[in-house]
Amino acid sequence: MKTTLLSPIVFALCVFSALGAPVEETTPTTNLERAADGGFVATCTNTSVNISNVVLTTTCRNNVGALVTSSISLNVCIANANGQLVARFNGGFSASCPGLTFIGTGTTATLIGQCHNDGGTVVTSSIDLNAVFTNNNGLLTCP
Repeated sequence: MKTTLLSPIVFALCVFSALGAPVEETTPTTNLERAADGGFVATCTNTSVNISNVVLTTTCRNNVGALVTSSISLNVCIANANGQLVARFNGGFSASCPGLTFIGTGTTATLIGQCHNDGGTVVTSSIDLNAVFTNNNGLLTCP
Protein backbone atom coordinates (compact mmCIF):
# COMPACT_ATOMS: atom_id res chain seq x y z
CA MET A 1 0.00 0.00 0.00
CA LYS A 2 2.89 2.38 0.67
CA THR A 3 4.29 1.70 -2.82
CA THR A 4 0.99 2.66 -4.44
CA LEU A 5 0.84 5.91 -2.45
CA LEU A 6 4.49 6.83 -3.11
CA SER A 7 4.26 6.44 -6.89
CA PRO A 8 1.85 9.36 -7.44
CA ILE A 9 3.83 11.53 -5.01
CA VAL A 10 7.13 10.79 -6.77
CA PHE A 11 5.49 11.46 -10.13
CA ALA A 12 4.10 14.81 -8.92
CA LEU A 13 7.51 15.83 -7.56
CA CYS A 14 9.15 15.00 -10.89
CA VAL A 15 6.58 17.06 -12.81
CA PHE A 16 6.94 20.08 -10.51
CA SER A 17 10.72 19.98 -10.63
CA ALA A 18 10.69 19.74 -14.44
CA LEU A 19 8.45 22.79 -14.74
CA GLY A 20 11.11 24.96 -13.16
CA ALA A 21 13.98 23.50 -15.19
CA PRO A 22 15.76 25.91 -17.56
CA VAL A 23 15.07 25.56 -21.26
CA GLU A 24 18.12 25.29 -23.48
CA GLU A 25 18.16 27.94 -26.19
CA THR A 26 19.09 26.60 -29.63
CA THR A 27 20.03 28.29 -32.86
CA PRO A 28 18.53 26.80 -36.04
CA THR A 29 21.59 27.46 -38.20
CA THR A 30 25.13 28.73 -37.91
CA ASN A 31 26.86 31.33 -40.05
CA LEU A 32 28.63 28.55 -41.93
CA GLU A 33 25.34 26.81 -42.71
CA ARG A 34 23.58 29.80 -44.17
CA ALA A 35 24.78 33.36 -44.35
CA ALA A 36 21.87 35.67 -43.63
CA ASP A 37 20.48 37.57 -46.63
CA GLY A 38 23.01 36.21 -49.06
CA GLY A 39 26.64 36.80 -48.30
CA PHE A 40 28.11 33.53 -49.60
CA VAL A 41 31.41 35.29 -50.39
CA ALA A 42 32.31 35.37 -46.67
CA THR A 43 32.51 31.56 -46.50
CA CYS A 44 33.28 30.60 -50.11
CA THR A 45 36.33 30.79 -52.41
CA ASN A 46 37.26 30.12 -56.04
CA THR A 47 34.03 31.69 -57.28
CA SER A 48 33.42 31.71 -61.03
CA VAL A 49 30.59 31.96 -63.55
CA ASN A 50 30.49 29.92 -66.75
CA ILE A 51 28.95 32.51 -69.07
CA SER A 52 27.99 29.97 -71.77
CA ASN A 53 25.62 28.05 -69.47
CA VAL A 54 25.17 30.76 -66.77
CA VAL A 55 26.30 28.54 -63.89
CA LEU A 56 27.82 29.92 -60.69
CA THR A 57 30.42 27.62 -59.09
CA THR A 58 32.23 28.12 -55.81
CA THR A 59 33.82 26.19 -52.95
CA CYS A 60 32.15 26.79 -49.58
CA ARG A 61 32.61 25.68 -45.99
CA ASN A 62 29.82 23.53 -44.57
CA ASN A 63 28.63 23.55 -40.95
CA VAL A 64 31.59 21.43 -39.78
CA GLY A 65 34.13 23.47 -41.73
CA ALA A 66 34.73 21.03 -44.60
CA LEU A 67 35.06 22.41 -48.13
CA VAL A 68 32.27 21.60 -50.59
CA THR A 69 32.24 22.64 -54.27
CA SER A 70 28.77 23.69 -55.35
CA SER A 71 27.20 24.95 -58.59
CA ILE A 72 23.84 26.54 -59.34
CA SER A 73 22.27 27.96 -62.49
CA LEU A 74 21.87 31.73 -62.30
CA ASN A 75 18.54 31.26 -64.13
CA VAL A 76 17.16 29.66 -60.97
CA CYS A 77 17.56 32.87 -58.96
CA ILE A 78 17.76 35.86 -61.33
CA ALA A 79 15.21 37.49 -63.65
CA ASN A 80 15.23 40.26 -66.25
CA ALA A 81 12.65 42.83 -65.12
CA ASN A 82 12.35 45.37 -67.94
CA GLY A 83 16.11 45.31 -68.56
CA GLN A 84 17.15 45.14 -64.91
CA LEU A 85 18.71 42.06 -63.33
CA VAL A 86 16.76 41.24 -60.16
CA ALA A 87 16.68 38.40 -57.65
CA ARG A 88 13.68 36.16 -58.36
CA PHE A 89 13.22 32.41 -57.97
CA ASN A 90 12.97 30.69 -61.38
CA GLY A 91 13.75 34.01 -63.08
CA GLY A 92 15.18 32.57 -66.30
CA PHE A 93 16.88 35.83 -67.28
CA SER A 94 19.54 34.52 -69.68
CA ALA A 95 17.31 34.22 -72.77
CA SER A 96 16.80 38.00 -72.78
CA CYS A 97 20.30 39.01 -71.59
CA PRO A 98 22.77 37.76 -74.21
CA GLY A 99 25.76 39.86 -73.13
CA LEU A 100 27.04 38.81 -69.70
CA THR A 101 30.21 39.54 -67.74
CA PHE A 102 31.22 38.26 -64.31
CA ILE A 103 33.47 40.27 -62.00
CA GLY A 104 34.62 38.33 -58.96
CA THR A 105 37.22 39.18 -56.37
CA GLY A 106 37.78 37.85 -52.87
CA THR A 107 35.04 40.12 -51.52
CA THR A 108 32.67 40.72 -54.44
CA ALA A 109 30.71 38.76 -57.02
CA THR A 110 28.94 40.92 -59.61
CA LEU A 111 27.11 39.92 -62.77
CA ILE A 112 26.78 42.58 -65.48
CA GLY A 113 24.29 42.02 -68.28
CA GLN A 114 23.21 43.58 -71.55
CA CYS A 115 19.49 42.90 -71.20
CA HIS A 116 16.50 43.72 -73.39
CA ASN A 117 13.85 45.86 -71.72
CA ASP A 118 10.13 45.60 -72.51
CA GLY A 119 10.55 47.94 -75.49
CA GLY A 120 13.35 45.82 -76.96
CA THR A 121 16.13 48.28 -76.17
CA VAL A 122 19.34 46.82 -74.75
CA VAL A 123 20.05 48.11 -71.24
CA THR A 124 23.16 47.54 -69.11
CA SER A 125 22.34 46.21 -65.66
CA SER A 126 24.26 44.60 -62.81
CA ILE A 127 23.41 42.51 -59.77
CA ASP A 128 25.42 41.69 -56.67
CA LEU A 129 25.43 37.88 -56.56
CA ASN A 130 26.53 38.05 -52.93
CA ALA A 131 23.12 39.54 -52.09
CA VAL A 132 21.28 36.84 -54.06
CA PHE A 133 22.98 33.57 -53.13
CA THR A 134 23.66 32.00 -49.76
CA ASN A 135 25.94 29.28 -48.46
CA ASN A 136 23.57 26.72 -46.98
CA ASN A 137 25.78 24.11 -45.29
CA GLY A 138 28.25 24.21 -48.19
CA LEU A 139 25.67 24.40 -50.98
CA LEU A 140 24.71 27.50 -52.95
CA THR A 141 21.04 28.39 -52.63
CA CYS A 142 18.82 31.38 -53.24
CA PRO A 143 15.84 32.38 -51.12
